[in-house]
Amino acid sequence: VTAFRVDDSDPEAPVVHGLWHSDAAVGQTIALVSYADNLIALNDDGLLTSLDAATGKLLWRRQLPGSYAVPPLVAGDELLAINLQG
Repeated sequence: VTAFRVDDSDPEAPVVHGLWHSDAAVGQTIALVSYADNLIALNDDGLLTSLDAATGKLLWRRQLPGSYAVPPLVAGDELLAINLQG
C-alpha cells in the first residue's frame, strides 16, 4: 500500500507526492477503507489489517473466517465484513 498526496493547485500540471509505503497489507487486497483515522485493508483470504492513515504504521492484524470478495463496510462506528459464505 502506498499513500500519495496530489497537489492540484495547477490543474494542468498536478504534482504527486509520495507520503509512505507499507508492505503490511499482504495478499490480494480487495479494498482499503477509511475508519477512525486508520486505513483498513481486507484481502481475499480474510486477513484484516489496520494501518495508521498518517504514517502507514501497522496497528493490528486479525484473521477473519472465510473468503472475501467485497470491501468491508463502515456503518456508524461499526466495521462490517461479509464473507462469501454469508
